[in-house]
Amino acid sequence: MRETIRSSAPANLLLMGEYAVLEEGGLGIAVAPEVRARALRETRDDPGDDRVTGRLPDGEVSWPGAGGFLGRLCEHLRATLGDGIGRVSIDTDGFYYPDGRKRGFGSSAAVAVVLSALWADALGAGEGALLQLSVEAHRVAQGGHGSGYDVAVSLFGGIGLFTGGGRPTFEPLALPWMPSLAVFSGARAVPTPGAVARYREWKRTHPAEARRFLLDSNQAVLRFARAGSIDEALERVELSRELGIQLGTWIGADARMEAPPALVGEDAVCKAVGAGNELGVAFLRDGERLADPPGASGFELVRIAAEGLRWE
Repeated sequence: MRETIRSSAPANLLLMGEYAVLEEGGLGIAVAPEVRARALRETRDDPGDDRVTGRLPDGEVSWPGAGGFLGRLCEHLRATLGDGIGRVSIDTDGFYYPDGRKRGFGSSAAVAVVLSALWADALGAGEGALLQLSVEAHRVAQGGHGSGYDVAVSLFGGIGLFTGGGRPTFEPLALPWMPSLAVFSGARAVPTPGAVARYREWKRTHPAEARRFLLDSNQAVLRFARAGSIDEALERVELSRELGIQLGTWIGADARMEAPPALVGEDAVCKAVGAGNELGVAFLRDGERLADPPGASGFELVRIAAEGLRWE
């Protein structure tokens, strides 16, 4: 007998803690935008007839047969949990603009969460270790790299304090003063693997500076998480921005980013997120008036997903 099972997981965005989250004990503030990767699983009567298809970071792909991200992800989950996933289709259309450009949210981690959850459910593995399962699967699919912050916030949703390492953790935060957020496109794409490789080389050759950067970054993140007002919090965002710009200069990944005041207002605090200045986030004191800024291509408000992984 066949049945259909649906799940979804939101996008992810790292507001503070770039590069620091790669370290054991490195802290970051992550948020889940309400943009979802959706998956539909059709159970099959004939075991071994497994197939996963969808629009993923590799484009329109199908496994078995697919290499790249989807191939490595599925092979790892099969090796870890076994055969029997059935037929799965994945939809990540919400992660792209109508013209095909990426919106800057992490689709690969959301896909890793929904597929890991479906695979674990199909094989009766339960959800108790789903964070670690999804993080490991995502790391393998990306060639062995990744902090896991994106997987964690896609799994749990909302906004939270991420702690990096071999077994990362995610602590949900309740921040009643949290301002509106908007994202906007930067100057150019910054390939993450190359930037991370330069960071690791810089850390190897400048260990004292790297330790100081991690300490300062963690302090800014903790003070943001414990802030009692928007003014106090935005002071920590400004510190995180300056740390990112300084680190970007050291490793050759420009992290300077400002949105035009006409779009975000004079009081907004803006910073780059990710590996460089490919994507920026603006912390808005008054975001509602910017719901549809005229002529602002690639500029949009972030609506936070209260739920992470969801069975639908």
